[in-house]
Amino acid sequence: MKLDIGKVVYVCINITLFLILCSRLNADDKAVSHIDVALAIDSSGSMKKTDPQNLRIAASKLFLLLLNGKDRVGIMSFDTDVYHLTGLNEVIDKKIFLAAVNKVTSNGLYTNLYKAIEKSLEMLDSDEMPGKTKIIILMTDGKMDTGNRNRDRMLEDKLKAELVEKTKVSNIKIFTIAFSDESDKELLEAVSKKTGGFYYIAKIPEDLHHIFLSIFEALKMPDMLPFDSIEMDGNSFIVDNSIKEVNLIIKKTSVKKQIMIKSPTGELYKYNKKPDTVTWFSSPTFDMVTIKNPPEGKWYVLNCTGKGNKVYIITSLKLMANFNNQEIFAGKTINIEAWFQNEQKEIIKDTDILKENGLYIELTSPESEVVKIPLTDTAAAGSGVYSASFTPNTPGMYTLRIAAYGKTFEREKILTFIVNDIQKSPQSPENENHKVETSVQNKPKIKKKHTAASTGKEKSSYTKVAITLIILNIVFVVAIVVIIKLLRRKKLLGWVNDKN
Repeated sequence: MKLDIGKVVYVCINITLFLILCSRLNADDKAVSHIDVALAIDSSGSMKKTDPQNLRIAASKLFLLLLNGKDRVGIMSFDTDVYHLTGLNEVIDKKIFLAAVNKVTSNGLYTNLYKAIEKSLEMLDSDEMPGKTKIIILMTDGKMDTGNRNRDRMLEDKLKAELVEKTKVSNIKIFTIAFSDESDKELLEAVSKKTGGFYYIAKIPEDLHHIFLSIFEALKMPDMLPFDSIEMDGNSFIVDNSIKEVNLIIKKTSVKKQIMIKSPTGELYKYNKKPDTVTWFSSPTFDMVTIKNPPEGKWYVLNCTGKGNKVYIITSLKLMANFNNQEIFAGKTINIEAWFQNEQKEIIKDTDILKENGLYIELTSPESEVVKIPLTDTAAAGSGVYSASFTPNTPGMYTLRIAAYGKTFEREKILTFIVNDIQKSPQSPENENHKVETSVQNKPKIKKKHTAASTGKEKSSYTKVAITLIILNIVFVVAIVVIIKLLRRKKLLGWVNDKN
């Protein structure tokens, strides 16, 4: 049997391309995308009462400061009408955006929620860029109020039906934040749920910066450090040699007390006394401190509360997770895989880097009950992938914290997801138990869990692979045809010359 070398080469090339593309797409799928945000802030007169210190302004600034230069934001305020304070632009010069937020007033007469979402949708749809996650963040203390109750009802119906559907078609998620008991909570929650966003209630204005941090974590899945509040001489966190930048969000014990940070070398940083590698944003309730190239070791934070503090980092040693479900149904088992990744995006397979029982998840239910579940290396022996599973049966918003305590480093990642009522999912089994059931998931081999969200994502990825391969095959075939024609022409010319 004669071996066709051309066919063998062709098949080998296709297999190689397929593996390379799959590997690249899987890495890209796990990467955090850049975001487009339309930030709509209530400027009606009632805000003077519900947010007298303008803490919504400080919280908005915090969110803007956390974004990077490839994210885009458009800012608007709304009351009777909508007022564009910036267009949809990259967050490169943050001073422009911070100045725009300062222009938000509390002088408006009415609250037109419909127009706020309509204009936000128009902004995000007018300048679309591929690969961007698009969201609307709407902050309000009221309900639909145009001064005409009949018109209000008509706009409410249009918002829930037409406008929300347009938003879904454009793949835009709406995150709503209610300020007061006067807010139309039912409408705001319905709008968020239908678009795959989250609904938050700020019971007091001081809650706002926590809400924005939660939104940031849900969208960007940042690398974080555990913030230890057990130390007798202050709250602390540990910096290892892979960390290039630290962003601290610190909640103050009081307006009068100044936040101070003590470095591993004993140097004391303050708002008005700090090195050039440190930038400091201060507000009445919290401070945000950015430290570039921080020295290795244990850092202490003084005059801060023990809860609600965050340490976001830029690092070459990343804690990764495959969980990306923001909305699931009660009774559905969730499978988690976690691993560590180096700067070359390679999985670190050395299990000796962790302390004993040093990798686990903490699941906080809507009733604030916390369950601790160990992550084990049963995904596959020596793979470096750790796994666990749990089944939430109570509807509501859950927080999932992945904590890692290594021998030379610490990491954490915080994820948020919504569990819908079991009655809304006919495929889910009935279950009267309203506690979180947990079990460690043993797997004979490494494979990605096919959740509702990940399955769609995988299909999209492999569709890209297929399309790319088709294009490459066409180019390959055209090139072969051209080469064959050139060779034949050369052979023909040679034959003619021989004749002559």
